[in-house]
Amino acid sequence: MPHALSVVVVLVVAALVAVAAGVWLRVVRYAPYFSFDADQDVRYPLPGAASLPVTIDAGEEGTSFVWPEAEGPFDTALLEVKLACSKLGRVLDPSVEATLAGSDARTVQYLVRGTDGVRYVNLSALARRRPAPGARVRLSGRNATVAPGAATLHLMRSPGAAQGPVLVVAPHPDDAELSSFGLYAARAQGHAAADASDAWVVTVTAGEVGTFGHPYGGLLGDGVEASRTRGRLRVWESLTAPFVGRVPAEHAMNLGYFDGTVEAMRRAPDTAVRSSAADVDSIDAFRRYNRPGVTPPSPERATWRGLVADLAAVLARAHPSVIVAPHPMLDVHSDHVAVGLAVMEAIERAGLTDGTLLLYVIHDKGSGPYGSLQPVGPRDGVVSLPPARFDAPIADRIYSSPVSTEQRRMKLFALDAFRDLRSVQTGLTPSVPAAVTAALRDVYRRLVVPDASFYRRAVRPNELFFVIDLEEVPAYRAQFEREAG
Repeated sequence: MPHALSVVVVLVVAALVAVAAGVWLRVVRYAPYFSFDADQDVRYPLPGAASLPVTIDAGEEGTSFVWPEAEGPFDTALLEVKLACSKLGRVLDPSVEATLAGSDARTVQYLVRGTDGVRYVNLSALARRRPAPGARVRLSGRNATVAPGAATLHLMRSPGAAQGPVLVVAPHPDDAELSSFGLYAARAQGHAAADASDAWVVTVTAGEVGTFGHPYGGLLGDGVEASRTRGRLRVWESLTAPFVGRVPAEHAMNLGYFDGTVEAMRRAPDTAVRSSAADVDSIDAFRRYNRPGVTPPSPERATWRGLVADLAAVLARAHPSVIVAPHPMLDVHSDHVAVGLAVMEAIERAGLTDGTLLLYVIHDKGSGPYGSLQPVGPRDGVVSLPPARFDAPIADRIYSSPVSTEQRRMKLFALDAFRDLRSVQTGLTPSVPAAVTAALRDVYRRLVVPDASFYRRAVRPNELFFVIDLEEVPAYRAQFEREAG
């Protein structure tokens, strides 16, 4: 009996040690994904918003506030409010759920673990129900609390963002689908045929740098030929994935510029760059995989002025009223910064002043050395402003574009067209030891390692954009270029 008791004690102690180690590992493995301190306040000046004071009440029926009187309708609503995580919220994903009294309108937003400061809670799903003044919005925190007292409700509308032809510009294959699939796929709703779509998708680079890695087990190897093959495959992916969103083949193109070189082109506009990975210096090496007549006449050499001219030619052909590109001050990837600035320069060159520029973020400013987890939490959570702090406006307003359930399903299929995003075992390494190792690795990742997959991060109830009216592009471009250096 004493021996049996000793065994039980040892097992209990071992279980407690395992739990403690698991908790410690969850915290340690999570932190390197963030450079923005969780206890800092997030701040975004929004000059184009109707910013209304509200009071957060913490009564017997829970935390809530009263919807203020404002001239709508509004498509986007952000509640600027102080949030704080519980101790459990440092280990498990905290969240805030908002519901509109008297309706089934509901939204949930997940927070970075350990959050303790001002954040923007996305209430756009509620705003689209056009709440009457005096309607009560209930806020429920899970592993988090909403501070009672003064808060600000920012109400915005961007009617032009939801109508008219849209042109999405992506630095690399998959960026258009990650950021804007729901937006451009919505342009095809109601059309009987894909060729009636008002959407265009333009990818700037071939994305030839790097390897596919898992799950392909280094099948291509490395070296020049591997990069050329990777570039060719990724160009094809960028041309075919938009068709999942009913974009016609002649509205999708890849300009064939070289991965990782766009910032170098920006800094020396007349100097041609080359792909050292693929050992090519002509963009026709990758541009030739487009359908004949789809792309502008090739400048052959990869220069900044050639890229801007290409983008201006596409703008002249597509006549978009909505242009979508990376945000040069929020996205930290150098190609994304430069492509965003190239699009803005092309808009000026084309003399466009009537329309809307929507800027997106994939590699957010608050990400850490391990990369980014934003948006955090499960896929049912809405996207809100990434953690950052600005004293001057970096956009006029925000547009939260809803993504329907069907569009989310199709977005998953579109993302699956890109080998770079896949993490599922394909059977190319079918040995039993490899399968067991993969299963154990999967269990460890699910329990300890944060899920950085774009399948979790990008397939959400909404897509978020920073809105600039085209007539304001020159002023914002000057600001962004000063910041980029």
